[in-house]
Amino acid sequence: MASGELGRVQWRAAHEGAFVRFGIEGDCDRTSQGSVLAACGAYMSEVGACGLVADYSCARLLMTADDLARNLRRAACQSRTIATPAALLVRPDDLPQWLAYAGSLAQIGVVRGIFTVSEDAHRWAARQAQVHEQELRRMGSREAAR
Repeated sequence: MASGELGRVQWRAAHEGAFVRFGIEGDCDRTSQGSVLAACGAYMSEVGACGLVADYSCARLLMTADDLARNLRRAACQSRTIATPAALLVRPDDLPQWLAYAGSLAQIGVVRGIFTVSEDAHRWAARQAQVHEQELRRMGSREAAR
């Protein structure tokens, strides 16, 4: 388990089987969200998780879908965990921004499931982590065969 504070955002992370649960609270703006992505990527790399539930349900989103996607592209330069499937648990009021964000990421092959119900997010993340882990194993065995 790990936690931290990044400006006006607090985060906590826990490794739960095949995936990481990463909770975010506070005002999530362009600056803090970029730092959150970096912290999440570092924790996921540390524990070797194959899936993620990013819980933004207690965060106030102060940015657009384009801002979210821009931050993710910046973070992708620093962490390979961006390709990991992620369930985003969000506030219903912020649903339109998150759906637009997920749609723009899907165009470049990045999988994000958007949820407002915790159980649904966790179930999806567990399944996606299992599939992602199998794919990584398959790719690893292909690399070893070369």
